[in-house]
Amino acid sequence: MRTLQNGQASLSGLLTVVPDGQNVYATAIPVLSSSNAVPEAGTLVFSGVDKSSSVSTDLHIQETAGFAGTFTVEFFGMDGNPIPPVRNESIEAFGYAALQDAAPAGAYA
Repeated sequence: MRTLQNGQASLSGLLTVVPDGQNVYATAIPVLSSSNAVPEAGTLVFSGVDKSSSVSTDLHIQETAGFAGTFTVEFFGMDGNPIPPVRNESIEAFGYAALQDAAPAGAYA
């Protein structure tokens, strides 16, 4: 979506999960604007990712600058050491990638 009056528009996605076939969990996924995105060659760190028998972490990646490119996802344990695997993936201009159950066991960031 493009507009000259970005303060007049709002856009977001909604992710709904029914893990047990009965209970519904939903959360809004904000759609980032290029003015709020991570700059080229920048880094964004999320803490609080988890992987257990009852919890998983999904990552949603957007390209906001209008150029095809690549992104890297790395996970780190509580001690700061990397936890494999490292994901290097391509993304199209203005593309979106959903990485479901992405965090490996032991990851904290």
